[in-house]
Amino acid sequence: MSMLTVSGVTILFKATSYQAGTILGSMESVIGGAYAVGPAVGIALLEVGGYSGSCYLFGAFIGVLMVVEIFILPNIEEVLKETPKSFLQLMKSFGMLVHFYHSFVNTLSMSIRYTIFPTFMIQTFDASSADVGLIIIISSIAYIITSPVAGLIVNKGYIYTGMVSAWILRFLSALFQSPSPLLDFIFNGRKYYLLSSILWCFTQCFTAIGFLAPFKGSLNLAEAGGYGRDSIHTYGMVAGMVNCAQGLGAIVGPVSGDSLSQSIGYSWTMTILAFIQLSTLFLLVLFLTIMRLTNQPLTQEEADQLESIKLSS
Repeated sequence: MSMLTVSGVTILFKATSYQAGTILGSMESVIGGAYAVGPAVGIALLEVGGYSGSCYLFGAFIGVLMVVEIFILPNIEEVLKETPKSFLQLMKSFGMLVHFYHSFVNTLSMSIRYTIFPTFMIQTFDASSADVGLIIIISSIAYIITSPVAGLIVNKGYIYTGMVSAWILRFLSALFQSPSPLLDFIFNGRKYYLLSSILWCFTQCFTAIGFLAPFKGSLNLAEAGGYGRDSIHTYGMVAGMVNCAQGLGAIVGPVSGDSLSQSIGYSWTMTILAFIQLSTLFLLVLFLTIMRLTNQPLTQEEADQLESIKLSS
């Protein structure tokens, strides 16, 4: 899956003229649709053909797609004029580490929420599996709708504004969703079905920007740092870095979320998650402050302007 994601993003960036936000927003909408439709389709296939039949059918579907891709995808070749910089050089940048951590925490928080939310709703409010499934479907639809909006924000250049705003709102949402024991002076330990449901869906609306923005921000930093512009090499490294962080978050999230939830409960787990998200916000603000104080470029356009100023002086 990781290979398909990285190669797919690289080809789309290189072979099309669409803006980064348009490509990434469309991809996230499709992924959100898959999350909404996937469980229902999986259950239907399981009922019809059993586990083995479902695997055979899904494998055959992937095989057909592979044949179609051979005839549809363009043959992209890139002649390198000089030896490209390595991935290790890319990761030595503080900015890249910040984006890596951002992508990791973004996926970590989503994985934790998906792992512990159903159990919390069933045990706390005696909700049925159908009720929880409906909430998740609604949140997936919200994700599908907001992904293109997040893409538009990225295309307009509001990358870090979107990231900072999203982390602030997700921090507050995580505190109020259960709500946190730190807010007992307001809620007196009471839980609210409607509040938890609405904030779950609300959080999904700000998750898309968390996936889109670090890719474009990392790509801008790489190009500003001397990596090839409109290059398969650069696209592939950035996509691989972001996908690696997301994969790590997807591994750690379910295990840590389930363990914490069983040990300290849903409310305290969400409180810890809120402050992990807050740490990402602080790290991001620190990075932006350092970049501005030291007059370092965040985009290739800023790098070109600084180069022009140096040449003219």
